[in-house]
Amino acid sequence: MFSQKTLKRFSMILLLAVILALSGYDKGTALAASPYPNTTIKILCHQSVGGSVDTTARVLAEFASKKLNVPLVIDNVTGAGGRQAFTQLFTSKPDGYILATVNSPTIQIGQLAFQGTYKSNEFTYVYGYIDTGHVLVVNEKSPIKTLEDLVKKLTAGRTTIATMGKGSSSHLQMAAFLEPIGATQNGAYVHFEGSAPQLTALLGGNTDVALTGYGAYAKSAQGLRAIAAFDNQRDSFLKDVPIVAELGHKNVPIINQVWGFIAPPGMKAEDVKKLADAFDQGVQDKGVIEKFGKIKLAPSRMMPEKFKKLAAEHYELTSKYMGILQK
Repeated sequence: MFSQKTLKRFSMILLLAVILALSGYDKGTALAASPYPNTTIKILCHQSVGGSVDTTARVLAEFASKKLNVPLVIDNVTGAGGRQAFTQLFTSKPDGYILATVNSPTIQIGQLAFQGTYKSNEFTYVYGYIDTGHVLVVNEKSPIKTLEDLVKKLTAGRTTIATMGKGSSSHLQMAAFLEPIGATQNGAYVHFEGSAPQLTALLGGNTDVALTGYGAYAKSAQGLRAIAAFDNQRDSFLKDVPIVAELGHKNVPIINQVWGFIAPPGMKAEDVKKLADAFDQGVQDKGVIEKFGKIKLAPSRMMPEKFKKLAAEHYELTSKYMGILQK
């Protein structure tokens, strides 16, 4: 038999439960009423575990978790060049509890050249933390010593160009370079699945030139020669490599890779600001900068408005060269 004290306590708990039920209380309602954020934020990473995007996203997520007082958890959703993660995010609720990593212009290329079922310009652009260019490299035994040597070869006849993949940012940047020098027809693209096989082929003498990322080149520099960078300024880790504008090609569009975080369309501006401020503090943190530096990357600062504007510019450039990207 229960004691009178126990029965009284049970009766009070039951009464409280009835009152809460009648008032419409539930855990979700309580969380929604609390200031944002108040529970775990999931980040869909479009790259496999261990890749540069995955690595840097985890570093920033760890920092932001401490600032926001909620866990930021990485969920790797790979496949179809990122389109699987982007599509999942596009149809998610814009409540601030699901984000995705992004590479612009990869997201625009996925939509326009490969029929992605999302609209890249409608995403909420939260924060951009890496703004990195591309570097032109040749085998150190190649007779191509300078960018002008390459231009002469390209304008004279067929030249094999290794990219990081069909429809990749390196493919788009190379197309934007070949057009103003009048060599679009002579560029014979050889597409690889990422930078590792791309640079292996170049080292083996199977292609004339490769356009790759800074980090990839830094890891595999032995046996290679960098002849020019497509960027708006010299990279801090490649100070000896001139940018194409310094070499006389000022009319070439620069299409940098910008990595960052996006949210579903329609996320509240005040919640976006909270996330952006946390990430912005992160890229200025000494510990974060050191971790990025270990993979030869320097963090950038790109707040939502600027990030969205750049994404729109990438959309226009991708539209211009879409025919080439689909070949």
